[in-house]
Amino acid sequence: LDALVALRAELTAAEAALAAGPDEEGEPVTPAPPAPEPGPKAPTPPVVTAEDVEDEIAAAEPDWHRYRYADVRARLDALTKRCGDKVPKELTAALEDLAAEEALFGRLIERLGDAAGRPVEIDLTDQIRAHVTKADAERFGMEGGPKDGSGSVAVEREWGEVSPLQLYELFLPSIDLKGAERIAIAAFLWNHRLEEEAMDFLVRAHRSKEAAAAADELLARRLGVPVPEGGFVEAEGGLVTPDEKKALVAKREEEKKLAEEEKKALDEDVATSKAAKIAALAEAAE
Repeated sequence: LDALVALRAELTAAEAALAAGPDEEGEPVTPAPPAPEPGPKAPTPPVVTAEDVEDEIAAAEPDWHRYRYADVRARLDALTKRCGDKVPKELTAALEDLAAEEALFGRLIERLGDAAGRPVEIDLTDQIRAHVTKADAERFGMEGGPKDGSGSVAVEREWGEVSPLQLYELFLPSIDLKGAERIAIAAFLWNHRLEEEAMDFLVRAHRSKEAAAAADELLARRLGVPVPEGGFVEAEGGLVTPDEKKALVAKREEEKKLAEEEKKALDEDVATSKAAKIAALAEAAE
């Protein structure tokens, strides 16, 4: 019995020692190492909005209108780097337009500068004709004069002196573009805010089976709408959706109907007025 009492005392003492924790003179507890300091966060790219893209394109337009494509690309590439992984679709579209136009301009230079090919002749006016003597990305040379052969002069100019409309009317026709390739000219015209010429060219290109699909895609992207089922259709000198054409037809029919009703009412008023005058004359004669 004494042995059990002693054993119980020992167990009680052991439990108390465990509950109290280690003695101050016991083995020291090693503190946990401090958590590492967080490293510097990568800078978050600033948000580039569609308005930022419009502003940058507007700032680049003087160079774009002078065909200085490398300078324009440098501006847009710098804006792209600011975007990080979130490049606005408007910026992507602008870069695609720039690349396509630069390729078109490159084909023009290749054609004009081909010394082994047939010289490109251009009617500058009804009376003056010239031919291109040389061309590179910066300048071109021409020689020509009156069509009657009474004289000739040679000139050199920078491409920046040629307006986009002049480039379209005088030089771009010299490139042999076929089928869907022709849509690049419509894109060129839109890039340079020649919307009326762009639509006119696009309508003519759209009549070609080879170019219709490419014309639909370009127009849809420019308008910011999907390509309608069956594609765009021609109406009143432009390309519209089938639903828009139906609305235009209905509007014109309504306008025609109103015009006919107005004419009928006017004719009736004239007839009534004539009848009244005749009656008045007859009464005065009695």
